[in-house]
Amino acid sequence: MMKFILHLMMIFMICFYVPEEEKTHYFKPPDQYKLKATYYNNTPAQGWGDGQITASGKRLYGKNVDKLRYVAMSRDMVKKYNPDAPFDFGDTIVVKGTKVFDGHWTVEDLMNKRYQKRIDFLISKNKKVKFKAHSIVTIEKF
Repeated sequence: MMKFILHLMMIFMICFYVPEEEKTHYFKPPDQYKLKATYYNNTPAQGWGDGQITASGKRLYGKNVDKLRYVAMSRDMVKKYNPDAPFDFGDTIVVKGTKVFDGHWTVEDLMNKRYQKRIDFLISKNKKVKFKAHSIVTIEKF
């Protein structure tokens, strides 16, 4: 009986053994993230305070904020609020999946805490864009 138990234990150990280098592979964060996308303006109604300061402390001078190419991200994606998050203020990201907003953007703002897995593009109040809100976009760190 004792031999039988030892054989079972050896079979169990052999079947479920995972080398150390393979263990780390399973927990590698993805390089790309799929997020729901929207856009916003720097107005008091769509931001905090007067709408001219981002969550990172950057001041939005003038009316042409399109050239800044700033994004707001949900708090679950920003390290300040989630230590396991992939992005931090000042990180440059590459956006794919939209025709209007594709390209390089900088993370400088936060969305309301009720949102998760989202990105919000800062555009000028008077700009008209052809973009379907709540589209799924792909982002990655630059």
